Amino acid sequence: MTPENYFTIKVDHKLSEQDALSGTYMFDTGTVRQPDELNDKRTGYDSRRQVFILNETHTFNPHFLNSFRFGVNRVVALTGLTSPSGNSQVSDPTFGTVPGKNAAEVSVTGLTLFSGGLGTPSNYHFHWTSIQAYEDLSLNRVKHSLKFGFGVERSGQHPGHI
Repeated sequence: MTPENYFTIKVDHKLSEQDALSGTYMFDTGTVRQPDELNDKRTGYDSRRQVFILNETHTFNPHFLNSFRFGVNRVVALTGLTSPSGNSQVSDPTFGTVPGKNAAEVSVTGLTLFSGGLGTPSNYHFHWTSIQAYEDLSLNRVKHSLKFGFGVERSGQHPGHI
């Protein structure tokens, strides 16, 4: 089962003869649940992504143009989720190799992998955010054009085990 919900909003607005503004917002959220390799438990993850983009363009004259763009991209995911599915013993700690814990992963060459009991894979809460800003200036003359600008980006992952 993999339900996903998403939408995108786009807005364009001409502020004046010299200024135009546009923006986009995108939201996407999904949940993945699937049986493990032996149908003992269900595994999966939850994710959410949001993107925001803003662009402003200013025309000084027909030959000189300025463009500013700003954006944020954010992803949050929770991975390594497990839940019961058919085999009640996956949540029985008496099968664990560590007291009080469920069965550990068992891997034998030539046999189907047993990925362990409930909660065996590590849960991982993943946060990633990218913030970007760009400024561009364009000068166009009859046979020549010059374009220059700069960009700044901050990108970071903020992981954490749950």
